[in-house]
Amino acid sequence: MKRALIIAGFLALPVATTMARGRSNVVIHYYDDGSSKQFLASGGACRHHLSAHPTDIVATPSGWSSDPAACN
Repeated sequence: MKRALIIAGFLALPVATTMARGRSNVVIHYYDDGSSKQFLASGGACRHHLSAHPTDIVATPSGWSSDPAACN
């Protein structure tokens, strides 16, 4: 299921980027109960989220990263 969500996020990324006329970030937020939520975030929202939740990750061209500096 997790793999399907990640693939869906990558497929939605070009559409979201075109609609927003900017670069979007695919962020995965992990909850304490082990579940996760994938969403698209702007650069500022991505940096804020990764700073507040160090276990979360963002998709980058070179793979997944938990560094807020990796946000677009």
